[in-house]
Amino acid sequence: MSTTSQPAALNRGAACSSCRVLKIRCDGQKPVCGPCVQRKHTEDCEWIGVKGKSEAHRLEEQIQALEEKIGQLQTSKKANSTATSKGSGASHSTTTPSQITSSSESETHSDASDGWWNQDEPPLTMRASLIDLFLAQASELGFFLSHQKFRHSALRNKPWGHRSRPTPLLLSAVYLCGIFVSRSLPLKRHEQAVLDRVVKLRNTKSSQHPRQEFHAIQAEILLSRYYVACGKFVESHWSASCALSIASALRLHKIRSTTQEPCRLPPPKDILEEGERIHAFWAVVQNDFGLGAVVDKKPNFMDDAKYGNQADTPWPIPLDDYVYWTDREAGGRTFLNFLGGANQAFYPEDGFEIKLMKTTILIACSHMFSLKVQRPDQFTPEALLREFNHYTPYLTTFFDVYKPNLTPPLTRAEVGLLTRIYGATVFLYNSYAVDLEVSRTNRVEGALKVLRLLTSQVLPHSFINPHYTAPWSLSIKVLCAEIDTLRLEEGGEEKEAEVKKRVDEILEVMEGALEVIQKFEASLPLIGMILPVLHALVDKAKVPGEA
Repeated sequence: MSTTSQPAALNRGAACSSCRVLKIRCDGQKPVCGPCVQRKHTEDCEWIGVKGKSEAHRLEEQIQALEEKIGQLQTSKKANSTATSKGSGASHSTTTPSQITSSSESETHSDASDGWWNQDEPPLTMRASLIDLFLAQASELGFFLSHQKFRHSALRNKPWGHRSRPTPLLLSAVYLCGIFVSRSLPLKRHEQAVLDRVVKLRNTKSSQHPRQEFHAIQAEILLSRYYVACGKFVESHWSASCALSIASALRLHKIRSTTQEPCRLPPPKDILEEGERIHAFWAVVQNDFGLGAVVDKKPNFMDDAKYGNQADTPWPIPLDDYVYWTDREAGGRTFLNFLGGANQAFYPEDGFEIKLMKTTILIACSHMFSLKVQRPDQFTPEALLREFNHYTPYLTTFFDVYKPNLTPPLTRAEVGLLTRIYGATVFLYNSYAVDLEVSRTNRVEGALKVLRLLTSQVLPHSFINPHYTAPWSLSIKVLCAEIDTLRLEEGGEEKEAEVKKRVDEILEVMEGALEVIQKFEASLPLIGMILPVLHALVDKAKVPGEA
């Protein structure tokens, strides 16, 4: 009789954090367990040590210990140097105060220049820890390269700038983001120094590295996410534009295109490299669209065949799956086919990466539509209504076809996907909420769902995609406006009681969401910029007659 082998039972509390939250059997495989691999949610697979510390916390403590060790070595070196100086100069006369000040400044400058943050790279162990901290949050930062391949090449025992390693610009950008997402105060003290190095490398041209342009795209996307998370919109927009310009010059939107000049990069060495190029194009688009919603401006990328910008690059699939990819058909009209009609926009076999990109396009289109409504001098009411009626079926078809998991707890990836589709609902229906009652209802329900995503599950990470602040902010503004509208409705005591109950329900959702959003303030300075505004709106909504 044949038997099926089952994974050995784990000790209580030994499962990864994702399996524990989802209440499924974990096989204990590290660094990523089998169930997380099967669900393609490897970034949610975190392990809690015997002392109750996650892998991220362990890496942060390891980096802090390394910093302290480096500091002790530098102090010891300084002390030995001082002792030698005193021994050799014992017969000299007393030193003047000005000489003491000058000597102190010189020593301080020498100490700073000897620090790892002013060298090409950190020490090897710290380098590995910074990369691991970064990779734990890579999806939130727009990283499209193979994690395993990048880590292996980054830690090779080769000189800085070697052809077999990532470019110095990309490595420095990764170290910067690793510092940024960490909670280590000693590390964050050197964040500006590392940023200065990144900016300097950005302006340095080198023709030696075979993947210089490709890695420059990745570095610019990382910088764009870093800057927007810091609330520096001009710098973020500049980096996003640089990434898009390089991608357009390389014609990454024409991978497998048969209609126009194809991609200008040399033929890929293997299928994984081609997969990285496909992911690079979609990462550029995703970053551009997400940033446009945050700053409330039209994105830079437009799918327009008139100007040669028609996207023919195939939809992305998981990088690991390209090894088994048998679909060698040419790409073509990717955007236009998707936006040609809701009936043929979604397919049950679409993978998570495709779902993510399609919802990103939807929220961008809904946001651009809201911008058009604000310019009645440029768009006729009839044209706007046609566009509105074209997009609305997408919002319902998404749920009809994909049937996404809506039952908490959700993974971080699922929260991101639903935040986009609910955010698209709010952007689209908000434009006609005053004129159409159904739009008012749909925008409010969409806003409540956006905020309930925050309060109905525990987000396990201290860092989150800063682009989500756009639907969060809009949702709170929409709900505050709804409270004002409800209080203007006339009726008897029964109506007043109904309105009060609804207002209390909305206020409870907003206050709970603000409490969760505030937890990201330490890791995202952008949150600190928008929180006072959102708190002021909610506080005003609490007081009747303050509309």
